[in-house]
Amino acid sequence: MFDIGFLELVLVAIVGLLVLGPERLPQAIRTSSLWLGKLRRNFNAIKDEISSELDSDEIKRELHNQSIMDSLESTAAEIHQEIDDIKQQLGDTPYDISDVINTTSDAADHNKKLEK
Repeated sequence: MFDIGFLELVLVAIVGLLVLGPERLPQAIRTSSLWLGKLRRNFNAIKDEISSELDSDEIKRELHNQSIMDSLESTAAEIHQEIDDIKQQLGDTPYDISDVINTTSDAADHNKKLEK
């Protein structure tokens, strides 16, 4: 985690022994290891909480995307159904699409002239 080698640990132990003395050093080591354990547990708890929040956000996003896809699919099905209904209404009547477009554009031009 911190990349501390054996020589660094020995050096810290010697400095601790000189500063704290042999009577207080074991208690200081216990106290520091307790604090380090608490910090590690708290850090892991926070990390797990953030991870679960990110997972729930991903799930919400996927559900939202799925609902959009479902609505698009239902709209596409409705459009296909409407097209099939129009085809059935037209039956075997030979319509040319250009006639429909020309009729529609003529009607739009006529409406524009009337609006002026």
